[in-house]
Amino acid sequence: MAQAVPAGQKWWSGGKSPFNVEYGKLMMWYFLMSDAFTFGAFLISYGTIRFSSNGWPDPNEVFKAFPLMGETNLPWYS
Repeated sequence: MAQAVPAGQKWWSGGKSPFNVEYGKLMMWYFLMSDAFTFGAFLISYGTIRFSSNGWPDPNEVFKAFPLMGETNLPWYS
């Protein structure tokens, strides 16, 4: 059975908090660490794919063509 807690009384009185850090700060650190791990995983997977392939497209050839326009000589492209 759930008991009603009067106003002003603390919910948890079990001594010291687990990390001695407030909830918002702890969740921000969890977010930052998960973001860092995700970005690191993307970089590792890109490096693995990049260096395991025998052939890689030449950037000079890839960026010559524009979508739906083919190879064109535009003034702002040099």
